[in-house]
Amino acid sequence: MKIDHISISNRWRSCVEDCRSFWGTCLDSDQALVRERISMHFAGRRKVTSANPLD
Repeated sequence: MKIDHISISNRWRSCVEDCRSFWGTCLDSDQALVRERISMHFAGRRKVTSANPLD
């Protein structure tokens, strides 16, 4: 039995939701396919409003 894995840095480790290996694929190899599900949230540009509008 071989262990197939995904390497990830500590910075992105909290983004990983699920990781699975699939051995029943139709590939002629002794390696398993590895699937990783990640969740990322990006901060967008925030609208800046001024306290003193120019009229």
